[in-house]
Amino acid sequence: MQAPKRIHTQSDVFEVRETNNYPVLAICSDFNTYVIKHNRGRIPANKLAVELVASYFLKLFEIPTPLVSLIDVDEEHIMSVLSNFCQPAYFKIPCFLWEQTFKVWNGNE
Repeated sequence: MQAPKRIHTQSDVFEVRETNNYPVLAICSDFNTYVIKHNRGRIPANKLAVELVASYFLKLFEIPTPLVSLIDVDEEHIMSVLSNFCQPAYFKIPCFLWEQTFKVWNGNE
């Protein structure tokens, strides 16, 4: 298996999802929209590492999963959604992302 590709944000974050770690949505350098997950600036990013490994196991067992990449988020692209849950410091280390557009596996395929 290949290492995940590395990309960067191309535009401002346009949505913050109100889930566990408040992931954000943005358009990236490959012109796809991604859900960008951060670890609120904590190092090591254990939760993100577990998700990355899980993604590889899903592929190994041929279970459909969205594209996974590492991303460098430009601090300027966070300014439009600043809050207690979304700070530039959370994105100083590379973040983990899922491609936004994917078909959900329904178990009947």
